[in-house]
Order: sequence, then C-alpha cells, then structure tokens
Amino acid sequence: MYIALCDDDPQLLHQLAAVMEEYASARRCPLQYRLFDDAQAMLSAAAEKPFTHYFLDVKMPGMDGIAAAQEIRRLDEDAGIVFLTSFKEYAYQGFQVRAHDYLLKPVQKDTLIALLDRLAAEEGRTQQYIRLLSGKSVCRIPYSQLAYLEVNQKKLYFHQTDGQVRQIPGTIAGFEADLLARPEFVKIHRSYIVNLRHVVSLSPDGCALTPGDNLPISRLLYQQVRRQYIAYLFDDAEE
Repeated sequence: MYIALCDDDPQLLHQLAAVMEEYASARRCPLQYRLFDDAQAMLSAAAEKPFTHYFLDVKMPGMDGIAAAQEIRRLDEDAGIVFLTSFKEYAYQGFQVRAHDYLLKPVQKDTLIALLDRLAAEEGRTQQYIRLLSGKSVCRIPYSQLAYLEVNQKKLYFHQTDGQVRQIPGTIAGFEADLLARPEFVKIHRSYIVNLRHVVSLSPDGCALTPGDNLPISRLLYQQVRRQYIAYLFDDAEE
C-alpha cells in the first residue's frame, strides 16, 4: 500500500503515521506513506507517483477533502479513499466519490489497525495489475495482459497482448522490483522484461512472444533466463 495522509492538523498526522509505522513492522507489510497538510500539494505528488489510498480530512483550508476526492476520482477510478472527519453528515458526499470508509476523529488506534487490515486484504485479492500514470490520468494493465516492458531513451513502452502499447517517461528500474517479484516475469536484456506466460520459444538467438515480437536476449543472462523459463513451464503444468 502507498498511502497519502492529508490533514491540516500536524498532531493527527503524526499520530496516524506512528500507527502505520507500528502496523507495517508488526504485520511485515510493505506499507509506505507520505504526509501532507495541503490537498493541492498531495495532488501534485500523486501526479508524479499515484497513491493506492488517500486518507483525507474533510474540512481543510483551501481545497477540502471532498473536492480533493472528486479530483482523485477524475484521475484514478480505483484508488481507495478514506475520509477523516468529526461529522457523519458527510456520508452522502462521500458516497458520490465512492469513499471506501470513514475514520471519525479522534481516530482510535484499534479502528485504524482494523481498517488497514481490510485494505491490505483487499489489495492482496485485487492487485493483479500494474498502475501507470498516463498523461493526467492513472490507468492499469493486468499483469496477465502485459507481454513485455521495453525501455528506449528514457521512455517506457508497455506492450500488451492485444497489440496496444502504452508509453510513459521513466526508467525500467521504476518497475523492475514490482515485475520481477512475480514468477512469470524475467529480465532478458537491459532493455526488456518479458512475461514468460507469453513466450513461444527461447534460444540464444532471441525470445519469441505471442504478440509476434522477437526480442534479443543478453548472452550473460541467457542461462538464467532459460532456467527460469523451464521452471515456470513445469510449475504451470503442475497447476
């Protein structure tokens, strides 16, 4: 989970952050967060790297939590939104932006931990896609539909099985840890990470994929790629 905490009360922000630090350590959960006292600053940060969840104070100077949530929904249909509020009467407005939940102030530690457990469980069930910041919006590509990732001159190309290619600026390192943590992805070259699910054939001459592309394999990586491909084929056959 990558969480934005936005509230103009610094004491509450640090309280929430302390609980999240404790939660991440106790659950060994890969939870990251950033603190904001201004919704515009939070949205600017989200434009650079989208958050998976937003904890928003309903009443803030400048842009309030409801307006911030409306902007988030224009950019990202899937992000989780949690309102921090002292008043239950904002439920209808929260419903309009499909808020995930509410935390009533003062926030109780046990209530926050229970909510984090639910969010982590839901993310574990549904996070079967990679999230990309494309233009001014966030899009997602199911891992199963990503044939391979290519980098060329600081631009990333996400080649999908249906022939679509999504392009964003960036480096392959920004997605390498996420993809290579999954058994079906392997790095075959400094410029390519491929999905073994869509590999048709593999040889020192290259890697052929179902979209019809043939990619080069680094000589230094070939034996490692071959071993991983064979292991993946056997594991897939056993399932």
